[in-house]
Amino acid sequence: MRMVQWTVVLGGVVSATLLMCGGLCAEETVISGTILQPDGTPASQATVVLANLDYSPMIWNGAVERENSSYVITTNDEGYFEFPAIDFAPMRKQFTGSLRNDLHTPDYIIMGLHDSGFKRVTQKAWEDNSEQTLMLDAWGRIEGTIRQGTAPEPGARLFCLLTASKDELIRPRDANAVWFKGSAVSDANGNFVFEKLPPGEIHIVKYTASARMYGESGIVYDHCAGLIVAPGETAHIAIGGKGRPVTGKLASSASFASAPSWSPPWTWKDCQIRLIPSDEPQTLVKSETARLQISLLASLPHEIVEEADSEKRKEWLGVWLAETDEGRQYQAAETALAKRREEFPESRIGMKQMPKTCVAEEDGSFIVYDLEPGQWTLEAILHSPTPNSNVRVATQKIGGLTRKFTIDEFPGTVTDEPLDLGELIVEPIIPRKSMIRTGATAPDFEILRLEPVSDGNASKPVKTLQLSDYRGKYVVLNFWATWCGPCWEKLPELKAFHKKIADDEGIVLIGISLEEPDYAEMLGGLIVKREMHWTHGLAGGWEANVVRDYGVSAVPALIVIDPEGQVVLANPSVAEIEEFYHAERRMRKCRMIL
Repeated sequence: MRMVQWTVVLGGVVSATLLMCGGLCAEETVISGTILQPDGTPASQATVVLANLDYSPMIWNGAVERENSSYVITTNDEGYFEFPAIDFAPMRKQFTGSLRNDLHTPDYIIMGLHDSGFKRVTQKAWEDNSEQTLMLDAWGRIEGTIRQGTAPEPGARLFCLLTASKDELIRPRDANAVWFKGSAVSDANGNFVFEKLPPGEIHIVKYTASARMYGESGIVYDHCAGLIVAPGETAHIAIGGKGRPVTGKLASSASFASAPSWSPPWTWKDCQIRLIPSDEPQTLVKSETARLQISLLASLPHEIVEEADSEKRKEWLGVWLAETDEGRQYQAAETALAKRREEFPESRIGMKQMPKTCVAEEDGSFIVYDLEPGQWTLEAILHSPTPNSNVRVATQKIGGLTRKFTIDEFPGTVTDEPLDLGELIVEPIIPRKSMIRTGATAPDFEILRLEPVSDGNASKPVKTLQLSDYRGKYVVLNFWATWCGPCWEKLPELKAFHKKIADDEGIVLIGISLEEPDYAEMLGGLIVKREMHWTHGLAGGWEANVVRDYGVSAVPALIVIDPEGQVVLANPSVAEIEEFYHAERRMRKCRMIL
């Protein structure tokens, strides 16, 4: 067997060894360099961490909590380190699929820890570093006080979280990836201290309760505050001591009398309460992100969107972004939105209010402190209890309520007089069904119809789409979403199938998007530009009735319904639908002859 080996040096920092054996190519990367203390001297015995798709480290109180021998090493007396050769290609294949992930998925992040300081650096910054050095920033610290109303809060269990920016995310689905945590407990006067903090944006949260719906290990946090910590400096913060408390008592509606029983029985300790201020800006940022994603999908050439090979798609996407006017316009829009995301933490730090969270008491009562005047929304979600309180397991949402309320202005900045919301009625939530089965009667539905929107054309009047309108025909339902990579990979098959049935009045293909209703017009333009020339409707999210009634828990999902309204294929492949269709056509022709 012939083997050829050579080395490519990237900026003098990363060497990649390519091995070719019988036409197969494997790429291995060796990452090495030197860690320096903040004063520029070598950091001897420093810990170096390589976060990647196979290893998500946690830095807890200045030390690595989950060590992995391959990705956590120590520097020598000169501060030098070298990781064993790593092949990142197999890792990438696990996390490719959506176009957004193809754009923003680095292979690794390097972190250095030492008694003198901490530093993390992205893959791009490291590969651009021709000096092969990582100079640490001195640790920061926080001193603070916490109060409940006018009184200090002793014994409060506090945690601080350092969150990753977009460019620092490793796993593309971990939008809130946390690399660092610290802990502290307030003293009798409500004072607390966090030591060994990496510089950057820090969020402080407070443990409020052990939520039974998550088992003994489940913890509910109250988001208290955020601040910026500078290298080698002590930041100061005061938590609470403003606004007024809000109280209330949960009660179940009469409908719970017929709700399923649970073992052990549920109690109000299974109910989590969240209070959200009206000036929360995150929703707007998320909305703009979704709109930008849809605009990207509408702009991309068909060859990129419908390419099943993720490596080819990523390569072509890079060329399109760099060499076309549309690609450059998209990059400019994304850069502007990235700036909004970067500004979001600071705007959140400066926010008048943060969301509040608590768990109800056994009798349904609750109290939440330090809510300032303004508009608020209370959301309560009742979960099914865990069968074993020592195990953290997923639970079902079995009840809930939403209540808007206003806290009026009052003299001064803080009062211990509560605003009592009174009795709050929790209504049962119908448990999500499993995927509908073959032979079942297809539930009727009425959803928003997506109308095609061409450039320059105004949106058409809002219409609805009902399954019952197609009684007497075969109906193929395709549940999908713009953010779903496998949905786009299936698109060429669906186009080919639709082309075969386009002239057959006995069958219809209906796409049902899980996007929110606000994106209807943008989706109308997307289906035109992507040449998805079949009927489309908008479900409006995972909790939509049509999604729940058909038991859809993942997309894409296909369902075939016969002219009598019975499900004949549940979650088949496109090939299986085609085979069924051709067999059914042959039967129809035979019946016509007879």
